[in-house]
Amino acid sequence: MSTPEEYTAALERLQQRFNEVWTQHQRMLLALENARDVVHRTHCQTSNYYGRFPPHCWKECEEAMDAMLEAGWMPLDVKVQP
Repeated sequence: MSTPEEYTAALERLQQRFNEVWTQHQRMLLALENARDVVHRTHCQTSNYYGRFPPHCWKECEEAMDAMLEAGWMPLDVKVQP
């Protein structure tokens, strides 16, 4: 049987690893969000399309958004239903 000290040490190691993984996850989400913004700025200029995205950009933007959603990102404008 393990002692309380061993349980405490194991929980501390688990918490530390969780924090490391969470930080990596947050960095990945930030990188994906930045990538989406780069796509918008570099490939999806709206000036020639009357304020709308050009047709070829929708697929790139949707793919970036899908990757972000799969990674756990949630848009701020989404309302969660109770």
